[in-house]
Amino acid sequence: MGWWAVPCGLVDQPVSGQERVFVGASPFDPFGDHSTTSEIRRLQLFPESLIYHPYLAGPREPRTGIQFFANEENGWSWFSTVGGQLGIVRYGTYDAFRPMGIQLDIAGAAQFRSADADVLDIASTDLRLGFPLTIGWGTQETKLELCFVRADLTGIFADIQHDIQQDDLSRTFERQAILLGHSVHLAEKLRIYGEAGYAFNTDADGQWEFQFGAEYAPVMPTRLWGAPFAAVNVYLLEAGNYSGNVTAHAGWCWRGRNARLLRGGLFYSNGLTSSPVLPDHNEQLVGFGIWRDF
Repeated sequence: MGWWAVPCGLVDQPVSGQERVFVGASPFDPFGDHSTTSEIRRLQLFPESLIYHPYLAGPREPRTGIQFFANEENGWSWFSTVGGQLGIVRYGTYDAFRPMGIQLDIAGAAQFRSADADVLDIASTDLRLGFPLTIGWGTQETKLELCFVRADLTGIFADIQHDIQQDDLSRTFERQAILLGHSVHLAEKLRIYGEAGYAFNTDADGQWEFQFGAEYAPVMPTRLWGAPFAAVNVYLLEAGNYSGNVTAHAGWCWRGRNARLLRGGLFYSNGLTSSPVLPDHNEQLVGFGIWRDF
């Protein structure tokens, strides 16, 4: 009997190390043999889940969240992202957690960074729009994405960073690039990935960018008490002589039946600022945040 035939959503006990979400539901193993139903491939409009998920510790990934951090220069500040990634069309399976097939998504995010603890003092704004074409098979996924980035610097940041010249107050940064990424699930909760991007139009001196990392997080829906997660990401830019930043997240998370992930925890970042409008500005940040990942 499937979970849809159960009159109430009572929680059953784990069986053989796998969690059942509803009474009568069979344990779902995304890395085991697929059932006949899950092997069916169909054309789907606006699928609820993603084949290639954004990186948990990636500083410029599409998500919704807010981070509060302490830096070496200005004390406490905040950094907020409003966005997400949604499927447009898929030809593949109906699995919510490990779908196979080919899918076109749209991804967008607006990032805002404060100059200090004042909520209204915005130092920079970054906008990102992308169209990832993703493919998933077995324990691997690949994406090819057309990405557009624009960042603007406000005068408030120049008031605090005295090395910023007044001529740069209207400074903007634009980048149009093609990204190629690949990820592998070494285990059910362990994923590694790498990505390369080439800009065919950019305001920076170099065209190439790279990022790679690893993350540990639950694939299946979690219970009320959630589960731990950890992620690390390395981001490198040719424009910075292949320097960049290292970002790490760790804490507690909850995954829903729609495969969305809610996280809360600590983060650390060291290297170039996450805003591309200031490619030569280095910083070290320590703080905490809440994120809603797609």
